[in-house]
Amino acid sequence: MNEKSVFGKRVKYLRESENIKREEFADKLRITYSALSKYETGERFPSPDIINKIADFFNVTTDYLLGRTDNPKITILENGKIPEELKNIDIEMIALLNGEKGLTKEELEKLLKIRDMFK
Repeated sequence: MNEKSVFGKRVKYLRESENIKREEFADKLRITYSALSKYETGERFPSPDIINKIADFFNVTTDYLLGRTDNPKITILENGKIPEELKNIDIEMIALLNGEKGLTKEELEKLLKIRDMFK
């Protein structure tokens, strides 16, 4: 599957899973219905700006949209390392913002150990 078709299928899937009509989504992105239709069918590929807008709208990574990963969620750890731009953020705050469930004491302790490794 090529990059265009992965992107288009994922955008269409996300849009439909949120019950958003193509016209409505095109308006939110400030693009034409035709452009969105061509992105979803793989006929055209959007600019990086549009890719970022779509990722932000659905709260997924651009890597997911582009088919580089099958995990749509934004994750803190990439390859077991904290990205440089996150190293100065308190790990408890990251856990609270990133988690969809409450952390157990053990999970919090693991996160604190990871934080300490980078100090």
